[in-house]
Amino acid sequence: MKNNGQIPIYARILVNGVGADISLQHSTLASNWCHKSFSVKSRLKESKNINLYLNEVYSDLLECHKQLCL
Repeated sequence: MKNNGQIPIYARILVNGVGADISLQHSTLASNWCHKSFSVKSRLKESKNINLYLNEVYSDLLECHKQLCL
């Protein structure tokens, strides 16, 4: 947790049962994080940009997985 109460946002991946966390260089208040959708609650002004970025990262990770499985 940062001094201003914000928590960093990470992506967690598993490869052959070994986990790795990737910092996404974004943060939010813990109270603004939605654990069900793994995104920032949409009532916030900055949530749209952060959530779009999270969706891009997820899509990129899926593409990497697809390429590795070929």
